[in-house]
Amino acid sequence: MKKFIFKKGLPIGIVLGFTLGILLGPLVAFSGSGNANSSREKWQQEFFTPLLWAVHHIENHYIEEVTPRQLLRGAYSGIMSELDRYSSYIPAERLDQFEEDTHGEFGGLGIQITFDPMKKILRVEEPIPGTPAFRQGVMASDIITKIFDYPTDKKYKASELESIHEAVRILRGEPGTNVRITVIHENTGEEKEFLITRELIEIPGVQAPAIVDEQYDIGYIYVPTFHERTIEDLRKAVNELREKGMRALILDFRFNPGGLLSSAIEVSDMFMEDSVVVSTDGRTSPKEVFRTRTDDVLTKAPIAVLVNRYSASASEIFAGAIADNNRGIIIGETTFGKGSVQTVLPLQNREGALKLTTSAYYTPSGVSIEEKGIVPHIEIKLGDEDNRRLARRLSDINLRYPDPDEDDSEKNGSDPDTKAPDAADENDFEDVQLLRATDVLKALLISGAF
Repeated sequence: MKKFIFKKGLPIGIVLGFTLGILLGPLVAFSGSGNANSSREKWQQEFFTPLLWAVHHIENHYIEEVTPRQLLRGAYSGIMSELDRYSSYIPAERLDQFEEDTHGEFGGLGIQITFDPMKKILRVEEPIPGTPAFRQGVMASDIITKIFDYPTDKKYKASELESIHEAVRILRGEPGTNVRITVIHENTGEEKEFLITRELIEIPGVQAPAIVDEQYDIGYIYVPTFHERTIEDLRKAVNELREKGMRALILDFRFNPGGLLSSAIEVSDMFMEDSVVVSTDGRTSPKEVFRTRTDDVLTKAPIAVLVNRYSASASEIFAGAIADNNRGIIIGETTFGKGSVQTVLPLQNREGALKLTTSAYYTPSGVSIEEKGIVPHIEIKLGDEDNRRLARRLSDINLRYPDPDEDDSEKNGSDPDTKAPDAADENDFEDVQLLRATDVLKALLISGAF
């Protein structure tokens, strides 16, 4: 078996969707000395000289006194906003909160947001499955126009915000407190208000491990995101289902916004052997190819992977690896299309960090999915309203299906005979994507074509 290039100690600053900091050496400061090469002289003339001119006039003529630190932070924020939607400046006071996201626990509404400080657009990048915003029906790409914070009775317009960190500070708060947001759905232009109660957001690694078809022993696991606990929780869930006689598996990555690159590779490693998972390449970053290192835990039993338009980054890596290696059937909608890798670069003088897009990732067949997504083998599209109903249903199973290691008798108010998720909830929502995945696996088991 070929050596697996990914090592457990891979710097966790290389991530998708969520990011963590890595320690890098200090950046080389620009020098305007006489021995500066022509490239530095060009930078001085085209960037530093005009910038110094602007700073000089702000310092001498602005209506209020400003500090170098204020202008420096503003420069960081402005520069990063000109790059791409995933690059941003993280102030020092936001770093701890930023890193909490990758550990799977933080307080707030449960949404990842982006902010364009030039256009003053506050956008929902992804709602996190099982969280208050997700249950209410807030969707990816919704544009937040207004925020009303009930604990302070303050109203905010997105057009008045200065940075994403100001937006995060307003949206996050004490569990149990309310916030009302007004959003515009990108696809329809419909304006809608949501009254959301903040909660302590604890993102499970996996949810709802169950046998969904007892006749054919088809298992089901919902994977809401990729963080540090995902691989451990997934192994437990798979082992539990194998003990129940599972012969085929549905892995549900719908609404999964991504997460740690290392987690996506480890999850792929569980279900493939001697295969390329993903490669990364950047303008100054060396090309890396990541391969599996262990045997397939299901010994090539049939797999179906559910995705939708909100499945992004790390979940797309997994789906792409499964598809390109002919390991399973991808069912649902074309995915989001986030094919870039961000690295967090700590700044000098403890001024925070830069989350910078440093490379692109490619599926095993060498295809970039940036703004294209993973096209499923079997496409089943859902409208916006059906996706909202599906989101509420998945949130419901998040609540009803606790960790498999917990003792049923110790769960407050839980039913030890909880049934597996089916195709309909209390609102008679029919999950046609899940039904199709079940039918496909049945056919494969009957035919033995796997």
